[in-house]
Amino acid sequence: LYYRQDLIAKLRAAGSRPKSSSACDLILAAYHAWGTRCAAELEGDFAFALWDRGRRTLVAARDFAGRRPLFVGEIQDGLVVASSIESIIQHPGFRQELDLAAVGADAGGLIFSSDDRTSYRGITQLGSAQMLLWTPGSGPRRSRYWSPSYSGSAPTSFNEGAAELLELLVASTRERF
Repeated sequence: LYYRQDLIAKLRAAGSRPKSSSACDLILAAYHAWGTRCAAELEGDFAFALWDRGRRTLVAARDFAGRRPLFVGEIQDGLVVASSIESIIQHPGFRQELDLAAVGADAGGLIFSSDDRTSYRGITQLGSAQMLLWTPGSGPRRSRYWSPSYSGSAPTSFNEGAAELLELLVASTRERF
């Protein structure tokens, strides 16, 4: 997670005190402060899944750029969430069956598909800036918690766009450091 001190200050203002500055503690504190809107308050590369025992709800989310993978496998009475497909395949409740249409799409070069399918039936990938909510007895519900926005006017030329991009990259790098 980026800007941890800023996040800690926001959490404290929201009445949530993380135990430490570890990503785990900060994500848990964010969930306590903002509930299912917590992912929108986080900045950085992350993927998480947490089980809210009181609400009997699984909450999972992936960072806005999709840098960290997060896969969801459907099993008979529930879900398996993992950072790799191999981990889901190893679960004793998962039935391995290829999704031939997805395999064909991959082989056909449809690399930039917005489809969340994988080569296995019952395993999907959570998309970038997506959150998943699931309670036993219901299907998983996905939603986007962030979408890019552009508040300026569109550049009128390639050179103008390149100059604006350079300016934004320098400013974001300065902010990050």
